[in-house]
Amino acid sequence: MPNFAAETRAPGPECLSNLVKNKKPMYPIPPSAAAPPCAAARTATACPLVGKPIVQPSLSPFPEKMKLDNTRALVVFSGGQDSTTCLFWAKRHFAHVTALSFVYGQTHVHEVDLAEAIAREAGVEFHRMDAGFISGLSRNALTDPSLPMDEEKPAGAPPNTFVPGRNLFFLATAAVFARERGIRHLVTGVSQTDYSGYPDCRDSFIRSLNVTLNLAMDEQFVVHTPLMWLDKAQTWALADELGVFDLVRTRTLTCYNGIPGDGCGHCPACHLRRQGLETYLREREARTERHEARTEQREART
Repeated sequence: MPNFAAETRAPGPECLSNLVKNKKPMYPIPPSAAAPPCAAARTATACPLVGKPIVQPSLSPFPEKMKLDNTRALVVFSGGQDSTTCLFWAKRHFAHVTALSFVYGQTHVHEVDLAEAIAREAGVEFHRMDAGFISGLSRNALTDPSLPMDEEKPAGAPPNTFVPGRNLFFLATAAVFARERGIRHLVTGVSQTDYSGYPDCRDSFIRSLNVTLNLAMDEQFVVHTPLMWLDKAQTWALADELGVFDLVRTRTLTCYNGIPGDGCGHCPACHLRRQGLETYLREREARTERHEARTEQREART
């Protein structure tokens, strides 16, 4: 398990000047050489750890002084393919993992029930939070069933499945939730490599928000995005490497129409998921065939 020790550095204000001109991630570098290939391991600029204790309000049910803990992580967990993969990624890299799901008026709200079941079986502490105000802020196909869903991305704009501010609200809320529990590391399954064009999935947004959260609360959060530079086929490969391929394939809910597993097959989320799965299965089969051929060759020589 990588050592996310106290030396882990979180991005500070000076990182903002590089956001537009530098497209590569500038997340904090975990000190361990075995750090996972996530956004936290790809930094060009970082700031020293302040390490200040949290002073809780007098009415807080938590201890008055609590240092942010590098052995714990909070996963923003929807119960879909990406966040489930991130949940098990976090379990591999952190000693204690907590999952937080949001009910925001989504028509496919069944995802939260599936998320809870997966978290419970994985031995992960689970919380669901009401964020219903999000559905009242904009009109989109994920919260308004009367709006026909875009099956293809429109030219020059996100599809109407984009929920403006969703990841902003999720991560800001998750940071406060984590702070009250002494958790420093936040994990989210966003990716800009193979996605639907949502602006709040981009690396520049996550980096900017990470700095903003640290400034807003005078803390040193680290936002991990293990999937940021993975396409969907690589995400399936990661799930397989983590030992949860079958679970992700059969029990997660990615479909915008609320159908678990392979889903409806025609919504934007199902398109991306299926294309990635088919690509990965072809690659896995080809690797298996190459391995068997090499094995036969070795046996023939002996």
